[in-house]
Amino acid sequence: MELFILGVESPYPRRGRATLGYTLMQEGFLLVLETGFGIHRRLAEEGLLDRVEGILLSHLHCDHSADLPAVILGVTVGRGRKEPLPVYLPPGEVARLREWLCACGFAFVLEHTDLRELAYDEPTAIGPFRVTMGRAAHSLPAGIFTFTAAGTKFVYTGDTGDCPPLRAAIPGADLLLAEATPLRPEEAAVKGHLTAPALGEMARAAGVRRLVITHFMPGEEPAALAEKATVAFGAPVTAAEEGLHLVI
Repeated sequence: MELFILGVESPYPRRGRATLGYTLMQEGFLLVLETGFGIHRRLAEEGLLDRVEGILLSHLHCDHSADLPAVILGVTVGRGRKEPLPVYLPPGEVARLREWLCACGFAFVLEHTDLRELAYDEPTAIGPFRVTMGRAAHSLPAGIFTFTAAGTKFVYTGDTGDCPPLRAAIPGADLLLAEATPLRPEEAAVKGHLTAPALGEMARAAGVRRLVITHFMPGEEPAALAEKATVAFGAPVTAAEEGLHLVI
């Protein structure tokens, strides 16, 4: 499995940066995880629009989804693709996404899209990946994703607070890509986010092999958050950055 970082920012991106987006590839099959602000531009810059086979969104907050219409059109109309592009969502979110696209005058995007809802805790085959979505603790319906392929396990938290589905997903992960917020623990819990120290402790207890943090917000630099997570994890933690390529 190969993970490529397109964007790592929260809804308040630093100048010139994209919000959240990643690609995950196995056997040449490329999935886009999240399509936040600037992700269409980043996919175009990296020459990846021709290779996208599907999009997976953890939830519909803007920092995870704002560029979805542009990415869909860029992959289909813009590249001559005739087949609708699969877009995978948490349960019940197809209706919300349709309403959003129609309200913004983007109803025609649906002609180029195959919207699919995943069911919580039910493994689904997406290309070479076996994907299981746990129910995240967040303010919108949201998913925690476990990808397995060729004996490798990758977990992506999306946005979530501490919850049983998260603790069930991460044991033995070869790589855990997780949000780390500079909020106070009590505030993070209420808003459905994870702090760096709590994340590091949780990952260490679960036997995670490698931890990468993302979803950076104003208030603390990524390097400082990574250091806090490192102390709790007991091994170096990587702060994700645009252009980072990881072989899992």
